[in-house]
Amino acid sequence: MAESVRLTIDWREDDSPIPDAQQEAFTQAVYRSLRSIDGIRSVERIADPEAPAGAMGKHWLWSVLTAEIPGDGFRLACEEALDQLAGKPIKFKVEVEGKSGKAQTIEAENVRPDNVIHIIDKLVEAAQKLQAEDSE
Repeated sequence: MAESVRLTIDWREDDSPIPDAQQEAFTQAVYRSLRSIDGIRSVERIADPEAPAGAMGKHWLWSVLTAEIPGDGFRLACEEALDQLAGKPIKFKVEVEGKSGKAQTIEAENVRPDNVIHIIDKLVEAAQKLQAEDSE
């Protein structure tokens, strides 16, 4: 696996009926859970690019987190995210930077618990292939 990957976990639902405060609390809970994993270098929230003009401080997107993960911690991070987000469709976006500095992205959408191992294996395989191609 790549030396390090950037993983974006997105579980937003377009028409979510969940109140804003509950969405924020849930996002914070997943954030804390991922930060507690030793193999993850960093977990960050994503700033809302459409924050109102003149807003005080940053506004964060709900239901989206990004993490920098050493390659060997990738499976664990994905599995932890799915444990925390049971039953929700998740989109994983993996960014791999090769030795030349060229970054490539791989995405998997609507990942569900029943096919997570298969999807994670495919993401790992694709990341390894991208890195191998970059080093040729």
